Amino acid sequence: MCFSPEASFTTGALLAAAGVVSVKTTRKRAHLPFAIIPFIFSAQQFSEGVLWLGLLDPGKSELVMPFTYIFLFFAQVVWPFWVPFSMLLFEKKGTVRTILGIFTGFGIMTSVYLAYSLIRYSNEASIRGHHIYYEQNYLDEVIWYIAGFYVIPILVSPFVSSFKRMNWLGVVMLFTFLASLFFFRLWLVSVWCFFAAVISVMVIWVLKGQKKSVLSLLE
Repeated sequence: MCFSPEASFTTGALLAAAGVVSVKTTRKRAHLPFAIIPFIFSAQQFSEGVLWLGLLDPGKSELVMPFTYIFLFFAQVVWPFWVPFSMLLFEKKGTVRTILGIFTGFGIMTSVYLAYSLIRYSNEASIRGHHIYYEQNYLDEVIWYIAGFYVIPILVSPFVSSFKRMNWLGVVMLFTFLASLFFFRLWLVSVWCFFAAVISVMVIWVLKGQKKSVLSLLE
């Protein structure tokens, strides 16, 4: 989390518990990539918690570099393709599947580019204003292009979904993104990931909706 190591570890633990519930709620194997989203966010928050420890304690400075990259891997490489792909697996309608397939393709291209950039360029993390700031100079030249390819697959996919609960998930994601962009622009990578991690517990609510739909078909 973007405020303290204690908050990061607490959030990570709660998300791990949410992941257990979401997986147990899943009735279809195809929904597992969506169900494990809280688990992925849990690992991401734990990695930022360890990063906090490295930044706060000079004696643990060796933790800073590896956990900076681990956090950025989750934040920038995993989510652009994982979100649309996990939602694609819910769909049976041709048009919706096609659109989500396109978003998944965009997400994969974005993930590949950002993975290359993480390897090719240096990345640094520091504490500024009680938040972790990630300095990634390679984004400067392509920031608007990459922002579009990153944000659209993540934020638009829930609205494309044919499931209402997924649409509401999109509303909350969009609101938290805009709030992070407006109030925490300098720390957007860290802060929005925190908000996204917290709202990932909505995965359980979405899956419970699918469970009800399956049961109604069996009656």
